[in-house]
Amino acid sequence: MSARRSLSVLVLLAALAAAATAAAVPRPAAPPPAPRPQPAAPPPAPGATPKPARPAPAPSKPAPKPRPKPAPPRAPAKRAPPLPAAVASYLQTLCASGQVAGDGWDYLQQFDLDGDGDNDVLIDQRQVRCAGQNAPHRPGTPFRMAILLSRPGGPVLSAYADVIDLQIDRSGSAPAVTVVLRGTDCGNVPPDQLCRSLLVWQTAARKFGVGPKIFIDENGRVLPGPRWPALAEDLPPGFAIGKLNMPKKAPPGGGCNIFYSDSQRDILMGAYRRSDWNELARRTIAMGCNSDLPWYFLGLSAERMGKFDAARIYYAKALERARKLSLNLFSTCAIDPLGNCWGINLIGETNGAMARLQTSPGGNP
Repeated sequence: MSARRSLSVLVLLAALAAAATAAAVPRPAAPPPAPRPQPAAPPPAPGATPKPARPAPAPSKPAPKPRPKPAPPRAPAKRAPPLPAAVASYLQTLCASGQVAGDGWDYLQQFDLDGDGDNDVLIDQRQVRCAGQNAPHRPGTPFRMAILLSRPGGPVLSAYADVIDLQIDRSGSAPAVTVVLRGTDCGNVPPDQLCRSLLVWQTAARKFGVGPKIFIDENGRVLPGPRWPALAEDLPPGFAIGKLNMPKKAPPGGGCNIFYSDSQRDILMGAYRRSDWNELARRTIAMGCNSDLPWYFLGLSAERMGKFDAARIYYAKALERARKLSLNLFSTCAIDPLGNCWGINLIGETNGAMARLQTSPGGNP
């Protein structure tokens, strides 16, 4: 009985091993199914004409490339019309060579300045280029500004001036031109004083003028008034208020003979050319010469330092002494103003100064 059971167990184990071996071996892939036969086309009906087979479409040809169109003939460059004679002539005066570079139109600014509806011409020398020159204007120096008004017969020069700066504001209904001036163009002020003013067309007078002048410094900041040189502390107190008097007796080392000597002329004229008004007044007072040229120097020094009331007094004394001395043939300034008066036209310069001071305020206190 036990032997039979053992045999059965062995047979069962062998069967299980064979089944496991069969499962581990991969089965071959099933062959693909055979294609189904297509049904044959039905035969043509009796008496019908068979349709010819449609030919295969021919391969498409590439589209031909379009030929480039020939470029149109180049039109000849248009030449700018010649400048009006008055404009061309004025531009030439700004060039040392007498000829501008190019046709000149690029150097003009055109807009209506006198309100008549026609464009006028403004010339800014800084923008002008001359033949054979890089630029006719050196930065930091005055330059020429000119306006030529449009008229039926052609542009007419209406205004010109040497200015320090020029600005054009086009934001309003009409362009506004502002100029920066220096020295006497700003009035009776120091030679280096700057002022800013608007260019104004005066309809009644048919000419340009400037509006109120605003004093400014080198950086454009507005000043309350002109900047006069400070008065030296060693000058006599009476000088600034016109109370200075020359001594009747010449001081030691002074007098008119010393004043008019060559050595003193070099010293005094050096201060005059340097615009050193304190030194000119100091040296003149030290000489104690009661003559026309010393009084002129004192008047000029007082004026250039803003002491207008004192300047009027000293200029008047210069004219008075010139008249008196000329009767005695003693005043070289009155008799030979340009020869023996160190090149100064004392009578003309003093009269001009008195006219300036008629409209000037009292000056600095």
